[in-house]
Amino acid sequence: MKERPILFNSEMVRAVLEGRKTQTRRVIKPQPFNRTTCYGVDCTEWLSKNGKVIISSLNHTFRDFEKAFPETVLGCNWNGNRYGKAGDELWVREGHSFHPLGGDPGSPTYGKPGSGIGVYYKVEDKNGIAGMNCNDFDWCDLKTKRTNWRPSIHMPRWASRIQLRVKDVRVERVQDITNEDALDEGVKCECIGSMQHPTGDYEDILEEPKVAFERLWDSINSSPNPIKSGGVIARYESYPWAAGNHLVEHRGLPWSIYGNLWVFVVEFERIV
Repeated sequence: MKERPILFNSEMVRAVLEGRKTQTRRVIKPQPFNRTTCYGVDCTEWLSKNGKVIISSLNHTFRDFEKAFPETVLGCNWNGNRYGKAGDELWVREGHSFHPLGGDPGSPTYGKPGSGIGVYYKVEDKNGIAGMNCNDFDWCDLKTKRTNWRPSIHMPRWASRIQLRVKDVRVERVQDITNEDALDEGVKCECIGSMQHPTGDYEDILEEPKVAFERLWDSINSSPNPIKSGGVIARYESYPWAAGNHLVEHRGLPWSIYGNLWVFVVEFERIV
């Protein structure tokens, strides 16, 4: 069993805590763009709803290819599956701040286990630290008296409070998601109208879960993501729901837009 970190934004952390989220989809990087074969394998036919990836006329498990090509996925220059396999565990990184419960900010042990540092989680309070003195916090804007939250990527392992166990990892196009899977992604469907019954009572009409997931996906993946080379931003990429690849310009640099990409579908259960 291996343990790996995984990032969630506050909305998805809340969904996990409420038991609404048991799946997550993550873009595979890089994708097999503009290729027909890689090491003699057809890279345009990845299928996986049953834990297997079917390529051309071959039928092997994901692990078979991963073992055969440790530096690639299906020979297509892939950097590996970062989410493990069934039985592995993931610890969640989320927005947070530290509170010195008797700890000394100048101490070398500040912010480490046993140092008297408490952790406050961003998802618990949208407007800052409720009922606490902002001046007591390591990350705090003294002008607004609001917490300057630490990004989830900087959360240390000891501060994580959510532990997940992987149940399955499969590969599919993001648009292949079903309404059932969209609900397992933790989406909340918006009301798009109402219907009156013969009794006179009204019932809300909700959008399809898949439509709600499309909105969630784009809110996370459609903005330009800076790609650096030599420590300098060289280009941008984004991964929207809509199919199709486009090249435009953003801030004077190339912006590649890749739609309906191949994703890892990670199914999990919360254990802590």
